[in-house]
Amino acid sequence: MAEQKKAPLLRKEEDYVKALEGFFTKEDQVALLLDYDGTLAPLSEELSAMPKDTEINIKKLAANDKVFMVVFSGRDLAEIKNHLKFPNVTYAGNHGLEVEYPSGKKFKIEMPEELLKKHQELVTELKEKVRLSRAGVLRK
Repeated sequence: MAEQKKAPLLRKEEDYVKALEGFFTKEDQVALLLDYDGTLAPLSEELSAMPKDTEINIKKLAANDKVFMVVFSGRDLAEIKNHLKFPNVTYAGNHGLEVEYPSGKKFKIEMPEELLKKHQELVTELKEKVRLSRAGVLRK
């Protein structure tokens, strides 16, 4: 039978440091893939600010040449990139359909018109179905 371990509860920065000690070598590079809305910052209709301590830690991590960081959002690439402006970060907007690397290199996947139309129909239908409840639908 495989050995089972209980995941540690990590609440403070020191807890994370202790849990990760020896896990990475000095030569290793770490990839951090972070969602913006609802993870780094509160989920809201408008793009909201992340907590100050989160912003400070993201800047520290982005400055580390051993960290490859991607910030994802369902919002347009320009909106998330103009809002954050962190150096050395790859931004992925529109759920990963638009990407810009720190070098300035960009790529964008264009959705077929038929698929965009179907998407809008589904969003409209979903908004109508949840209209009277406390749920909401964000197009981001």
